[in-house]
Amino acid sequence: NLIVIEAPKKVQSFKKYLGSEYEIVPTYGHCVDLPEKQLGVDVKKKFAPTFQIKPGSEEIVKTLQCRAAKASKIYLMTDEDREGEAIAWHVFEQIKEHTKAPIFRATTNQITKKGITDALANPGNIDMRKVDAYKARRILDRLC
Repeated sequence: NLIVIEAPKKVQSFKKYLGSEYEIVPTYGHCVDLPEKQLGVDVKKKFAPTFQIKPGSEEIVKTLQCRAAKASKIYLMTDEDREGEAIAWHVFEQIKEHTKAPIFRATTNQITKKGITDALANPGNIDMRKVDAYKARRILDRLC
């Protein structure tokens, strides 16, 4: 079982609460974004964004893809805010072709054994409304 989280500082807590049954891999925040040296937004095609792996995040994405290929279940457990939802969606997009395992979205506000195990017991799906809100904010940031 693979759990993807944002912050490397949380890895030890997750391992302590879940044991060796789960592999915990951090994304170190956003690993995908608009390109650094281009607009990355097609203003003639309904402001469609072009996301790519951030420079310096290639190894993180490769690690996620390799671990996903071996996983029996995958839980995207990034923060439950708009940014966390976007990170989960970007990770999903990067790993979906590399695994046959089911991919779940799980969230918790508390990094406690109960909070984590409850989240894993009741997973859901990526909230595309939050992802769309992230895209809109990111596009507007870039255009401004």
